Formats: sequence, structure tokens, C-alpha cells
Amino acid sequence: MRGGMDVHGKLLAKGLADRGHRVVFISTRHPAGKTSDCEDGVELHYLPDTIFGSRRHGWAAKSVRALAALHLEQPFDLVWSQSFDGFGLAKAVSPATKLPLLATLHGCIAQELTSYIENLRRRGFHPVFFCSGLAGLAYSYFISQKPLLRRADKIVTVSGKAADDLQKWYGPAAAGKCVTIYNGVDTTIFHPDEEARNLIRRRFHLAPDTILLLSLGRLTREKGHHLLIEALSFLRERHPRMKLMIVGEGESLPVLHALARQLALADQVIFTGPVENHETAAYYNAADLFLFPTLTVEGLPFVLIEAMACGKPVIASDRGGNREVIQNGENGILIPHGSSRRIAAEIEALAADHARTDRLRQGALATIREKFSLLRMLDRMEEEMAAVAAIQSS
Repeated sequence: MRGGMDVHGKLLAKGLADRGHRVVFISTRHPAGKTSDCEDGVELHYLPDTIFGSRRHGWAAKSVRALAALHLEQPFDLVWSQSFDGFGLAKAVSPATKLPLLATLHGCIAQELTSYIENLRRRGFHPVFFCSGLAGLAYSYFISQKPLLRRADKIVTVSGKAADDLQKWYGPAAAGKCVTIYNGVDTTIFHPDEEARNLIRRRFHLAPDTILLLSLGRLTREKGHHLLIEALSFLRERHPRMKLMIVGEGESLPVLHALARQLALADQVIFTGPVENHETAAYYNAADLFLFPTLTVEGLPFVLIEAMACGKPVIASDRGGNREVIQNGENGILIPHGSSRRIAAEIEALAADHARTDRLRQGALATIREKFSLLRMLDRMEEEMAAVAAIQSS
């Protein structure tokens, strides 16, 4: 199951390739050792002497050398940096490094700092974690993020909150460069589907009257899954047939299993493990409510718009880009982060009010059509890329 940034990159790359553009990705070492590939019309080049998923260990210099070689073979019009991965261009000197640069950012140091502070509070002060965490933040800010922003000709953010954070934390490096293009969801895949709903519910032996709560994504402490299990414990007596399904994998999985057993909820919490991206739509459809209790500041989470595109009422933390997707009480519910009792209260209120639930469902579908379609995202991104590419010829 890919993260939101991976989903975003793949949707844009495929969409632009389908429109006739040449799209080339340079990436870190492939886990299976591939050096090149072509997928959905997108050229993929993997650098074998780098470390999978890491911007360190020579990624900056090696990615720029690969770009220079490819540019020499067949010139590019611009460089698109997904997140801060193109930071090597800020220091290198070659014809390729003079290409116009557009960066798509889902967040910045503000989110990393929030997660760091949350982890400090949870773990308590530990010298090794404290120092290594600060070193990582310094590396992100001074080595990759700020140089990339200075070098970029245009910065596309996935939410207005992300744009505000960039201009607050980086000042002149980001000023005047930011434009917001919301993430878009492929509604040919993510849409209400009764057949898919029944398929998943049969697979997990769920009775027709079972109220199924769903959370989907990477299982880490800052995503708040533990709050959902606690919330279910408050609802157990009044809703003995209610179940919580947690889809995904991550470091918190053993802790969440232990918490479910501790609260005597092992029979009411379903851990599915990882699910392929093309299957997630069926899981959204199987649910009655989608829950996103994140403790960190999000950019604009794909899971929210995917769930809404499937017609699901959403309860989410009132943080970051969530506020730009959800109008509280109209197309979903926003709640203060960190309160399992508040989550439980909102779940119970929606479970008892079918008319309100239906209004939220219709509001969610309308929001996706109007603001978060894949077509809209591709149109806007194509416009911005064309404008940046024109810098080279002007």
C-alpha cells in the first residue's frame, strides 16, 4: 500500500504521460535490483548505488549526474521535484541544472517538527533520540529543504496550509513562488460500489447490521489509531456489534494488537494488514464511517478524499489540510485531535442519525466533484508546468 506522496506522484506521472508528455522518473535503488523500467508510459530510472527511499548517501550528486546524462540524450523542458528530492540541483553545475524547476510539496519542516515533539512527549527525554532527532531536522531544513526552495522557480503545494507553512518557515526562499493545487482522486476507481461493499463484508464475515468503522494508512503513533481502539471501548456496551477495521502496516501494529487485547476488543478490531492500492476502494465501500484521528499536521491526505469519493461520512482531526477538505457538519466532521471520548461521541451521534449521515455522504460526493477531481488536478498541474517550462525559452 503506497503512501499519499507515492499515490500523488503516480497519478500525475501517468496522467501527464496519457496526455502525450514525456515523463521520466529518477529514483533511488529498486528493492529488486532493477535499473530501468517503463510503467503506464512513464520512464523509470533507478540508481543502484543509492539507498532505497533515502535522500542521503550520495543521492543528491548521483541523481543530478543521472539527470545530466538523460538530458544529453534527449533534452528536457523542466525538472519536477516530487517533495524535496531535487535538492541536489541547488549546488551542482551542468546544463541540466539550469533547467526550470518546479517542486510539488506535501509538507515541510513544520510537520517534521510536530512529529518530533509528539514523539518526545510520548517517549520522554532520551539523549540519543533527542540529539539524533535534532540532527535529522537540521539536515532536512538546511541541506535539502531550504536550498531546494531557493532554487525552485515554482512551488506547488497540496494545501493552503502547506503554502502558509513554507512562507512562514523559509521566508524569501518561498515568497511569491507558491501556488496551491489540491490533490485529485480518480473517481473511476473510487466511487460508491455496493458490490465491492458486499464482497469485503462477506470476506470478513460481517453481519448486515454490523456498523463498520474504518481507518486506512500507515500505522504509526502520530496517526492516532490507538484513539480509535479506545473510542470503541467506550461504545462496546451500547453497540456490541460495532467493529473497527484497521487497514495497513507499520511500527505501531504490535502496540495496537496489544491494546485491543488489553481492552478485551480482540473480536471487535480487525487488522487486515497491508492492502494493494487498487483494492482500497472496496474497503472504503465496506465501511459505514471513515475515521482519520491524526495527531500530526497533514498536507492534504489522499485517504480523506478517497473515502469521500466512495460516499463515506468522515470524522477527522481538525488539523492542517483536513480543514480545507472538510466543512464541519456539511461534508464530514472535524474534531479536536487527541480525544478518544470525543471520537466515540461523534461516532455514536452519527450511528443514531441516519438523515444526518446521508447529508454528510451527499456533501462528501459533491465536494469531490467540485474541488478534488483527478481531471482538475491534472489540468492545473499541466498549466503550471507549461508556465515554468516557458522560462527556458524566454
